[in-house]
This record gives sequence, C-alpha cells and structure tokens, in this order.
Amino acid sequence: MPENKFKILLATDLSQDCRNAYTHAVNLASTCNGQITLLHVIDPNPISMLLEKRINSVLGEGTYHDIMQTWENDARSVLIGKRKEIDIIREALSKFRAALSKFTPVHDASHSNAPLPDDKICVKKGDVVEEIIAVAKEEQSGQIILAAHSKASDEAFVSRTIQGVLHLARVPVTVVPPVKI
Repeated sequence: MPENKFKILLATDLSQDCRNAYTHAVNLASTCNGQITLLHVIDPNPISMLLEKRINSVLGEGTYHDIMQTWENDARSVLIGKRKEIDIIREALSKFRAALSKFTPVHDASHSNAPLPDDKICVKKGDVVEEIIAVAKEEQSGQIILAAHSKASDEAFVSRTIQGVLHLARVPVTVVPPVKI
C-alpha cells in the first residue's frame, strides 16, 4: 500500500523572494514526510480593469486588443524563443528547485541526511488566487505556502493575492517573509 504523504503547495512567481518560502517548504516536507507541489500561475490579465477601460475608451476595444496581442506575441518571441510558455516555466521551476536544493538546509537534525522531497511541478494560466485554490483542492494539499515580497509597500502587510488566498483557502496558509539583505 502506498505511503500517504503530506502535500504542500508552494505557489511561486519565480522571484528571489520565493527562496525563503522554498526553504520553509523543504524543511516542512522533510519533517513530515511531505511532497511539495511547485505552482506557477500565468496571469493572462496583468493590466488592471480600470486601466483597460481607460485605454479602450481612448483607442477603442479593437485597437486595445490588437496592442495586447502584439505585445504578448513579441514578448513570447523575445523571451522564450518561440517555445511554449508553459514548457519554459516548467523548466524554470525545475532549475529554481535544483538551484535552491543545493543550498537549502534541513533544520531538523534527525532529517539532515534525508533526501529532499520530490517536487511536482504545475503551471496554470488564469486568475492567480483562483488557480492556487483550485490546485490546492486538486492536489489535496494540507498546507499552502506563499512568499511575501520585499518590494511590497509598507502600508500593505500582504498583497492582494495573499489576502485572496487567505480568504478562500480551506487549509492552513503560511506566508513566509523574504530574506532581508
């Protein structure tokens, strides 16, 4: 009979601020015989709705759509060299994991020689909060780990994404602060 593993969902935007969150996830997984699912969500609507309405009113909807489509195609061509966006992000997540695994200390001495948990890599496209919640449910995650960002304003304790996940999650959510340099 297969061993049940505690499932941890780590949502990452692949920024430097996520390093501390990954270390936390690895330590938790090592301590409780867990498995980490690394999730990256591609937000198809990075522009705010208000700004979109303003641009539409000035340029017209067709022009706005054409500009956004051209921008997306150009960005893909330049940044990913015609490869599928999801494949690139999966590769980036794999490299992110590999790079961090080399330097991730396991804080529990009884697990210091234990192998790092196998990660599952998941890339979704859609609303970030909705996708995090959906993947947590699909994967039957017992914990969601998110990284706070060092560039967040001093007035905001947590981002809107973190607030949304905290509001909708049905499992514990851990928000890990970035490493201050």
